[in-house]
Amino acid sequence: MPRFVFDDRHACDVTEAYMHLLAEAVRQAGSPAVDAGEAAPSRRDVMVTDEVLVALRYRLLGYRRHVVWIQGLVPEESYMRHRSRLRRFVLSRIEKYVLRRAELLLFVSQEMLLHYERKYRRPLGSKSFVMPC
Repeated sequence: MPRFVFDDRHACDVTEAYMHLLAEAVRQAGSPAVDAGEAAPSRRDVMVTDEVLVALRYRLLGYRRHVVWIQGLVPEESYMRHRSRLRRFVLSRIEKYVLRRAELLLFVSQEMLLHYERKYRRPLGSKSFVMPC
């Protein structure tokens, strides 16, 4: 049985609370769940992250199993702050890569799921769960 490793080290208080809620749900379902800061992850573990950039980092380090909680529109929000089209393009490519390879995607709304399906022209519903916050 795989272990679920939660990496919420970069999370704000609210996000951290939701990640702890997810970890508790995994434990109650009978699977082991640990914090990334407490135990060194194994390549067989399922990494649970709340940012596409963190998921990418784990992917590049060789971890292949991911659950990603998508709670914002990273490329679009970055563009609003920095006005950099190149940055938006790179972040969009990273986002698309992570979305395609994740085993499970958690979205904060049905509209956000639909946004990503329209943006990347990919059906994501079969590996998605909407978890309103």
